[in-house]
Formats: sequence, structure tokens, C-alpha cells
Amino acid sequence: MSQVFVGNPGEAIACNQVHSSLRPCLEYLHGKGGSPPAACCKCNGLNILSKMINQSKRQEKQTFCKCIKTAASRAKFKANKSGQLPGKCGVKIAVPISPTIDCRK
Repeated sequence: MSQVFVGNPGEAIACNQVHSSLRPCLEYLHGKGGSPPAACCKCNGLNILSKMINQSKRQEKQTFCKCIKTAASRAKFKANKSGQLPGKCGVKIAVPISPTIDCRK
């Protein structure tokens, strides 16, 4: 996954965190395999990303949202896989992993 910088330096940090957390999930998000690998859900994967997002303030959530949206779009995540990922990992995340999410809400 290439680096994506959405705007200011704070957004660049958030995007780097998003990319690091989603990197172990890429094969699953591209439609390979029925379940995400353990590294995707635990360790530095979605588990950490969900904690960062869920504990962040509204403006920070919007920044994470932009990063997730851009990553999902550029990396061509499969919509059904990205929508299922939090449930498969047993986490709740305040920002859906989707290339069509409206980050203004």
C-alpha cells in the first residue's frame, strides 16, 4: 500500500497509522481467504486501529475516515470484505472501512 497524505502533518500521521494497521489485512480485503489472518485482527492490526479511532475526538475521527476512505479506494478493497472485517475480527470501529464513506458525518 502506498503512502497517502491527506493534508496537514497530523493527517499524515493518522494515514500512516491506518496503513500500518490495515497492511496485515490486505489479502483478506482483496478477496483472498475466508477469514482475516490473526495479524490483521490482533497485534498492530484492526484491534489497535479501532482503539485509536474510538478514543479520538470528532475532528480526529474525520481525519482517520479520510485516510481509510482513500486507502480503501486506492487499494481497491472488496466492499463485502471491508464491511465484514470488523465483525470477523470481533471489534467495533467508529469509522467504516469503505471507499464510499461520508467523512463529514
